[in-house]
Formats: sequence, structure tokens, C-alpha cells
Amino acid sequence: MANSEHVELLGKGVATWNQWREDRTDIRPDLRGADLRNAILAGVNLSAADLPATILTQADLRHADLCGTNFSEANLKGANLCGADLGGANLRRAALERADLSGTDLRSALLYEANLQNVNLQDADLRSALLHRVCNVEIAQLATVRTLYLTELDELMELVEATCPRLLQAPV
Repeated sequence: MANSEHVELLGKGVATWNQWREDRTDIRPDLRGADLRNAILAGVNLSAADLPATILTQADLRHADLCGTNFSEANLKGANLCGADLGGANLRRAALERADLSGTDLRSALLYEANLQNVNLQDADLRSALLHRVCNVEIAQLATVRTLYLTELDELMELVEATCPRLLQAPV
């Protein structure tokens, strides 16, 4: 259950929330299970926050700081995460169908069993990410990413090696 004070504070807007995060670096935000569908959170600082099972359907999270955030089993269907920093984020079993992850930083992110159906991964940095048992991902999606260098691809490795080996090379 989400901390109701944290949900209320986030509802006051991104500027208020980000100032609170700056002032209260000792607090790890707890928004687990909150219903934030259609929320306008562009540029929000949710780094290292707890958002498991949170509903973020159609949310605007463009250019948000989501570094190390726990999104396990969250619903991010249709969310706009364009340009967001998801480095080290936990997206285990997250529903990401139709989400826009273009230009995102997903370095060292955990995408174990995440649903990537129709996800826009154009120019995403998946360096050192863990993509084990991801669901509904197409090679055409992976072919658009910036890099898969040191990414753990599990059953996808052979296919990537055969179709777009340049993605496995160290970025220049």
C-alpha cells in the first residue's frame, strides 16, 4: 500500500515533488500500488522510489529521473518514458505494452519477464541490461536500440548475433 502522504504530495505537481525530494534525500518514496494512470509527471524525480504494482497506464514520464526505481509488476501500458533515465531500474514483470521508451537510458535495468509488446525502443541504451524471458519482443524492436553491449539476452542472443551483431559491440 502506498504512503498516502507521498501520493498526495505527488498530486501537487512535479515542481513541488522535486523540491521535496531535494529537501528530503533521506526518504525513499513509497508509491506501491498507487493509481497514477494518465498522470503528467514529465521531469519528475522518482529515483530509487518504490512503485511495484503501481498503475501508470498512459502516464507522461518524459525525461523523468527513474534511476534505480522499483517498477516490478507495474502497469506502464502506453506510458511515455521518452528520454527518461531508467538506469538500474527494476522492471521485472512490468506491463510495458505500447510504451514509448525511445531515447531512454536502460543501462543495468532488470527487464526479467517484462512484456515489451509494441514498445518503442528506438535509440534506447540497453547496455548491461538483463532481458531474460522477456515477452513479446521482436527483433525489429531490438534492431532500433542504440546498444545491447554486455546485455544479458538469454534466448534472444543467437537471433541478435545473426541479425544485428553491431548492437553487441562496445559503443563508440
